[in-house]
Amino acid sequence: MTAISDAYTVGHMDRATTAERIGHRIREFRLAHRLTQVELAERLCISQPSVSQWERGETFPTLALQRALADELNTRRRFLFAELVEAEDHGEAA
Repeated sequence: MTAISDAYTVGHMDRATTAERIGHRIREFRLAHRLTQVELAERLCISQPSVSQWERGETFPTLALQRALADELNTRRRFLFAELVEAEDHGEAA
């Protein structure tokens, strides 16, 4: 997981705002699939606190987990992690 730094920016939004938006999308997709944090964590072979940290915007999943998470939630990484993908497309550090 990647910890959040208050001083870091992604595009025109600060990293905390970006993390909160991504966390909200993860939670909404998880709930739409009627999964608990524990169930999602088990499917991804990670701990429930990791899912909780993502949803609260405290950390980001690794790139490999971003892909696995998007697959598990039947969406694209590009949508679930839009702000990070946009930063990558523009050559910014994520």
